[in-house]
Amino acid sequence: MKKTMQLLAAGIALAASVGANAAVLDFEGGGLGGGFSWNNFYTLNSTGSVYDQSGYENGTVSGSYVAYNANGTSASLASFSSFVFNGAYFTGAWNNGLSITVNGFLGGVQTLSETFLVSTNAPLWRSFGWTVDSLTFSTAGGTPAPGLNGAGTHFAMDNFTYNEVLSPVPEPETYAMLAVGLGLLGAFARRRKQNAA
Repeated sequence: MKKTMQLLAAGIALAASVGANAAVLDFEGGGLGGGFSWNNFYTLNSTGSVYDQSGYENGTVSGSYVAYNANGTSASLASFSSFVFNGAYFTGAWNNGLSITVNGFLGGVQTLSETFLVSTNAPLWRSFGWTVDSLTFSTAGGTPAPGLNGAGTHFAMDNFTYNEVLSPVPEPETYAMLAVGLGLLGAFARRRKQNAA
C-alpha cells in the first residue's frame, strides 16, 4: 500500500508540473510574437556596421534580433489574459547609465514598478516574477557612449521570458486521476476488511 500511495503521489506531482515551462521571445525572424499587443516596440537585426559596439549589438543574447523602443519613447505590451513576466535582458542602445522604468498593470491598475540602470556594454538580466496583463517601459537619462553612430534613450531587449497563468478549472485528466486514486483506496479498504474477517 505504501508503494501504491507513493506512485499515486508521484503521478499527481507529475501532472501538476505540466505547463510550468516558461516561454522565451527571442525576436528572431523580425517578429515580436507571444500573442501580445505591442505598442511602440519594433525589432531590428543588430548585425551590421551601423550598430557596431552599440547596445543593440552588445545586448543581443540569442540570434541577431532584439526588440527596442522606437524613438527612445515609452513602449508597452498587453495581453487579454494575465501572465507572469519572469524577466528579460536589457541594454542601453546608445547611452550608458540609461534608466529604465518598468510598470506592471493588472486589470488596468498599476500594481508594480521598478527602475534600474543599464549600459551599452553588456546585457543585464532583470528578474521580475510579476503577474500582470500589461507592461510599460520608459527610459530617461544616461550619457552617450563614446564612438557610437547614434544617440537617444533607446533600449534593447532580448529573451523576454514569461509564463501564461493557467486557469484553475480542473481538466478532465484531473478527474480521471482522482477517480483512479479513489478506486485504489476503495480496493485497499475492501482487501483490508476481508483480511481482518
